[in-house]
Amino acid sequence: MLKTLIEGFLLGLSTGTLCLATCAPIYLPYLISEDRSLKKSFLKVLEISGARFLAYLLFGALAGWLGSYLPHQQRTLFTGISYILLSFFLLSNVLRTHRAEKQCKIPAWTKFTQSAFMLGIVTGVNFCPSFLIALTKSF
Repeated sequence: MLKTLIEGFLLGLSTGTLCLATCAPIYLPYLISEDRSLKKSFLKVLEISGARFLAYLLFGALAGWLGSYLPHQQRTLFTGISYILLSFFLLSNVLRTHRAEKQCKIPAWTKFTQSAFMLGIVTGVNFCPSFLIALTKSF
């Protein structure tokens, strides 16, 4: 078990630059979409990271449980669904912040995009290279 934890830690260190490059275009607009102090933005980053960690734990457990039961075609479908969910979240966030700037009433269904936790969960489902490596390891 210690070996698996060390491998995961080293995977995170080795792909950190890639993660920063792929996630910064998602997280930066979210962080600057509202007027927050540096401390509150840092707390939001911690909330996003915690949610991503939770998503990784859940998907790792699910991957270990399903293992070889899922054929390749279903994994491809799941990847497509995860990208659609992330896109829906990001578009909803744009609608929410755009309307807030114009002092328009924000629809209730877009309120979930204010949650850094939800952003962390949705991006935790996003199949980036390091996530796929870890998922393959658990399969």
